[in-house]
Amino acid sequence: MRIYRCYFLNERGGIDGYEHIEAHALDEAVDRALALLRQTAEAQGNEIWEGPDRLSGKEKDGPGGLGSRSLIEAELSGENRGWNLAVLT
Repeated sequence: MRIYRCYFLNERGGIDGYEHIEAHALDEAVDRALALLRQTAEAQGNEIWEGPDRLSGKEKDGPGGLGSRSLIEAELSGENRGWNLAVLT
């Protein structure tokens, strides 16, 4: 089991809080982080970190939202624009 940190972001991109998420793999952590984001009315987005590495970032969909896209999805589609993407072993 791995321990990830899920930071909740406000509309300015600042951190408003965090939760530790225990998961076997990043995709499980992302699913749990998205569920937490949907339950948190104040948060506008979240990021998942493991140690010093930011693994995923999401923003809420809706009016004024930029949509929902993970760094891994961007990496797989060849659209990584300099984000720090960790390789999990």
